[in-house]
Amino acid sequence: GTVAIDSAAQAIPPGGALDFATILRIVQPPRRVLAADGDRVAIGVLGGIRIFERENAAWSLRARLEPDPAYPASDFGAALALKGNRLLVGAPRHGPSGAALVFTRNTPTGEWRQEAILQPADSTVSRFGAALAFDGEQVLVGGSGVVVWYSRDAPAGPWRERGRLNPPDRNDPGEFGAALAVAADELWVGLPATAQRRGAVHRFVRDRTTGGWRAAGVVRAQAEAGFALGRSIALGERGAVAGAPGADGGWGRAAVFARAAGGEWSEAVWLVPGGELNHVTGAEVRCAEGRAAGFSCGNVDLL
Repeated sequence: GTVAIDSAAQAIPPGGALDFATILRIVQPPRRVLAADGDRVAIGVLGGIRIFERENAAWSLRARLEPDPAYPASDFGAALALKGNRLLVGAPRHGPSGAALVFTRNTPTGEWRQEAILQPADSTVSRFGAALAFDGEQVLVGGSGVVVWYSRDAPAGPWRERGRLNPPDRNDPGEFGAALAVAADELWVGLPATAQRRGAVHRFVRDRTTGGWRAAGVVRAQAEAGFALGRSIALGERGAVAGAPGADGGWGRAAVFARAAGGEWSEAVWLVPGGELNHVTGAEVRCAEGRAAGFSCGNVDLL
């Protein structure tokens, strides 16, 4: 099915006046950011977040979240993480260092309200909120070369900073924290700019006694300079995918990893787009006869 979202017209201010920045957002709209959990999907659109829910096989718009008017250029929605009735929204240009905003859903009314705003305790971090991960217990926020993690002492208590994760090589931070993914007790952190932008993914394993994270090695693939492996990551208990958007002159690849029963991760298997792809930006691509913009879509429209 198709989930309809606002068109580029939403970039036009209420008065109708167009400045250069507005025109640029229309002709070159930013990439869509999406987070999904069960029958709920949050989509970053121009100037806000739209939350859809599925009921009886039909999707409907249930909520709109807008950025703080005091920070109109905060990059609100640059990253999203959704788990149950809690949504994290990254705003890496909010204030001097960036922020991650925590929203919760009121179950009886369905209304979403801001619960907290997370910001680094010092000014050494920038682009805070550029990447997010949330497993229901901990909030992890990526910034410029650091990942900060938060937890709470009680279900209704405040979120407190518990620790920070740093790149394996301080001399080559590699955009550590550009992408985050967590599943069970494992965390993957992208380093897409390391090793002449070949990229890599750093694995961490949670210590259930302390709640902290310990380094478990770096996942690499046979990546060439410029591949930028780890720019995006998806992680499950038995499999993982790391994006390498710079591969093959910008066509991009995806490295797929499988996890054995004993916990070991396999060597990467590369997925490459087949045939010539059509570039579609900021528009809806419909699935027709099993194909959408060069991809196999299986009756699922791509946005």
